[in-house]
Amino acid sequence: APADGAYLGKVSDTRGLGGDRFVYRLIVRETMPDFNVTLNGANPVAGPGSGQSFSVSAERLDGFEDEITVEFSGLPPEFSVTSPLVIQAGHSEARGSINASASAPPPTEANGSQNKAWATAMVRGKKVVKDLNNFGRIKLGEKPKLLVGLEPDDGSSGGKPEIEKTSP
Repeated sequence: APADGAYLGKVSDTRGLGGDRFVYRLIVRETMPDFNVTLNGANPVAGPGSGQSFSVSAERLDGFEDEITVEFSGLPPEFSVTSPLVIQAGHSEARGSINASASAPPPTEANGSQNKAWATAMVRGKKVVKDLNNFGRIKLGEKPKLLVGLEPDDGSSGGKPEIEKTSP
């Protein structure tokens, strides 16, 4: 409430129903803005030179609507991930990808599971850092049948796309 004083709280059913058998509990307290983040996409398999998508979901509590930054560490050699990944203010999800280089060796039992993830946000003027669930066991998949690459146009093609054909 904006000031000390007496206030009247009214609880009603949104469907317009009510009666002696309808029981409600009203708790009045100061708001405690907070957040929780979950990594979706456990045990990813990325082929050499390609990647696998994943998402992070935010549960926003008591009116917390600010930006949340998610970061990662401890990936196997020659694996990379979209980092930092930002869940924008007011949004509840962000998407990223975990990628393996074309020459990535298969992760070992040890280095395939040692990854970490954490989320950071400013809550009530203070930096809050929370550990997340991790990717679990990261694996190297089969080499993709098709790889697509993008390069900047150096102007030599006259604006027309160049298509390079290769046989399998």
